[in-house]
Amino acid sequence: MQRILEIFANLALRRLRAPVRMSIRAVAALQPDEIAELHTLANSLMAEDLAQFTRHVAANDVVHVFRDRDGAVLGFQFWRRGVTDGIQFVMGGKLRMHPSIRRRALHLFSGLLYYFERRLAMPFTPMVRLSIAAIFGFVSITEALAHYEFYPASERHKDYAKINAAFERMAGYSNFTIRPDHTFFVNIYPTPETLSAYPDEYFERPAARAYQSANPEFRRSGCYVGFWFRFDASNLGSLWRAIRRRN
Repeated sequence: MQRILEIFANLALRRLRAPVRMSIRAVAALQPDEIAELHTLANSLMAEDLAQFTRHVAANDVVHVFRDRDGAVLGFQFWRRGVTDGIQFVMGGKLRMHPSIRRRALHLFSGLLYYFERRLAMPFTPMVRLSIAAIFGFVSITEALAHYEFYPASERHKDYAKINAAFERMAGYSNFTIRPDHTFFVNIYPTPETLSAYPDEYFERPAARAYQSANPEFRRSGCYVGFWFRFDASNLGSLWRAIRRRN
């Protein structure tokens, strides 16, 4: 199945004229040199040491790796799955994209591909996407959605207790700490180079302002914010339209 998905993904990327090819790797099969290669890209964008990065890698099931035509890593997205009390949770792990491909919505493409993989595996089980994200991932994902919610899920949602418990497990997998303000201490910090690549107007966008209201010290706190959404028709359609607009 993994090989079939990989072939399908690269045919779709070619049709979208994306300047990359994608490989799908089971985390359990990753070799130390492969992890180090991914860390090199990650650390250039959001500073963290190799030991911590390796621990976070191990908390996932699979990774989608994007490379240029010469084989250099330009981006990746990790994924983990879980099923609890009749809900299938899709947990987005570490996401990093080189600035040269950052506006191509490849992380959204990765998310839809993983959604379809899990939907094929469990076609009738309700599915919820969970993410613990830096401001950049948050903005790029939520701007492509019809709707989403911050962690913790409120009591108006019938599954709120299951969703919140899933977030707590997700944090535990990577040794993240949930703080009283509901942010997640991840001990990862945006590099000055990464911050300087975004103009002041970026941080005034509605999604960026929403993130800063939840995590005002994001530049130096080492904390991320959790959010979630359902894979319903409105969000699936919105995600696909965002991918088409950017390619």
